Amino acid sequence: MDKQLKHKLMVELGKMLTECEMCEEKDCQACPLYKDMRTIGQFLWKERPVHQETKPKERKDRKDWAMIDTYIIEHYDKEPLKTIALNTGCCQRTICIRAKQLRERGLLTKEPFTKKKMFTEEELLFIRENVGKIPTKEIAEHLGRSQEMVRRKIREMRGDTHGSVHPQNAS
Repeated sequence: MDKQLKHKLMVELGKMLTECEMCEEKDCQACPLYKDMRTIGQFLWKERPVHQETKPKERKDRKDWAMIDTYIIEHYDKEPLKTIALNTGCCQRTICIRAKQLRERGLLTKEPFTKKKMFTEEELLFIRENVGKIPTKEIAEHLGRSQEMVRRKIREMRGDTHGSVHPQNAS
């Protein structure tokens, strides 16, 4: 068997395996997808070179994905991706991919951690009701946010996104 055909079969087998993982069929033996995967697998197994071992070698660096998944689920909304990556021994891209897979399976429902916390409707209402009545410093303290963040939000709400040109100062 040439390398191209073997590669195509391996890719197809990978796609089928992904589809199989999402399958709700209780009896895999009866599933037509399972039968197709076995057929391809047996064909590839027969075509392997004789010098290959029958059992895969144990890798010392093999990751414990169950522990990594648990860590991602528990810390996804509390820590930046960089920290999660460092603590799990994975790269940030791997964490992103794994988080996407967990979301697709319905295991991860949290939003990712961001330093920029969105303003809630209650916070926006508080700002609208109190801007001009109490100092920005007190609004920021009440909301638990920085004065600069509150000032930016006020400018944004007024439609002045640049913050440097005010109508009274414009010439």
